[in-house]
Amino acid sequence: MDGVIIDSEENWERARLAVVAEFGGAYHAGAAQDLMGMSPPEWSRYLRDRIGIPLSAEAIQREVMRQLSADYKRD
Repeated sequence: MDGVIIDSEENWERARLAVVAEFGGAYHAGAAQDLMGMSPPEWSRYLRDRIGIPLSAEAIQREVMRQLSADYKRD
């Protein structure tokens, strides 16, 4: 429903970037486009395998959701 009820893509991007910064991954210019439309299992594996976050895919999902929740609470 993203983009139908609310446009949260920017929030997701901020959350993923925060996790990358916190855990030392290497985000590249095409990553945002690559991630668009991926399911949580897909993007968490991408962040682990392509971006280099040294956590399990499940832990990456939890960290991104934690960041996203904090972002929504601030707004």
